[in-house]
Amino acid sequence: MIGSEANKKTSQTGSNSNNIDNGLPALQALLSDKDRKIESLLLEIEEYKSSVDDLNDIIDGLKHTREKLIQYEKLSALGRFTADVAHEIRNPLTAIGGFARRLQKKLDEGSREKEYSDVIVYEVQRLEKILKNVLTFSSDIKFSIKEQNINTILESALVFFSAICGESSIKVEKTLGDLPPVKIDSDQVRQVFDNLLSNAIDSMPDGGMLSVRSFTEFLHNITYIVVNVTDNGEGISEEKLDKIFEPFCTTKEIGHGTGLGLSISRKIMEEHCGFIKVRSRAGEGSSFDLYFPYQSDEEAGKIQCWEFSKCNRDCSTDTSCPAYPNYGRLCWVVAGTYCEGKVQGTYAQKIENCKRCSFFKKVTAKEI
Repeated sequence: MIGSEANKKTSQTGSNSNNIDNGLPALQALLSDKDRKIESLLLEIEEYKSSVDDLNDIIDGLKHTREKLIQYEKLSALGRFTADVAHEIRNPLTAIGGFARRLQKKLDEGSREKEYSDVIVYEVQRLEKILKNVLTFSSDIKFSIKEQNINTILESALVFFSAICGESSIKVEKTLGDLPPVKIDSDQVRQVFDNLLSNAIDSMPDGGMLSVRSFTEFLHNITYIVVNVTDNGEGISEEKLDKIFEPFCTTKEIGHGTGLGLSISRKIMEEHCGFIKVRSRAGEGSSFDLYFPYQSDEEAGKIQCWEFSKCNRDCSTDTSCPAYPNYGRLCWVVAGTYCEGKVQGTYAQKIENCKRCSFFKKVTAKEI
């Protein structure tokens, strides 16, 4: 009996072992199938997250563009209004100035009347300067774009201000890099340089250090020509820093400045498809960076954005786009995702994420 029971147990154990061996492949297949389903779900989740991130980027871009368009419309309305007012004021102001200068020549030196006429002439000149800035800000600037070296224009501006710096005990430190020529309007760019240098000098009434540098910087997959103007003057408070590019906003005393210099400078920079960066703290000075996009002749000879995409949108001709006719290879920074102006991007219908654009991918990968 004992032997029979032992044999029976041994037989049952063997049977159970065979059942387990036979069930292992099925269990492994089931687990493998579950793993594949989990991996597939994880991939779907990642794709969903990526889609949500892309959608959020598009929404943020649209919000930013909307804000820029609102600001652009406000500035356009303000420009139209101020232009009308300026034209109405200019004629009587010219007459006042003309008569005051005639009287000034006939009055005796040292007389009270001569002092009054001097004040009238001075104030008329100041108002004429304000009117000129208002008309510059409100009008469409006609550009004459040519390839030029920015250092030449910068040197000319520094020579003009050298005497003022000497009289004001301001030391000028100049470091100009070896720059390639860039497409600019020399007169308009000179006006930007004059505005920044004048502001820097005014911020250091007791003397100081004015640093001017030019160099290249690689940003957003393109090369920029950069001009930096830094002073160690009075600086700008944080609450005013966000408003300094608004029309008629000034940190200077009343009667010193029109509050349009930086507004005009930003307008000129955006028309050059560039932008301005500013860093400043009250009592520590200010630093302004001017970024001009650079496109080499070699790049300009390659396929352009509108040619690649065949969009035929906002194109005035078959060969160019009004949003960035001189920078078709750099569309993502002059009218796209990285465009500081954003309004240009709306005109060119470049409001989506350029990272998904096939033209952007191929150009940055140097495939075309």
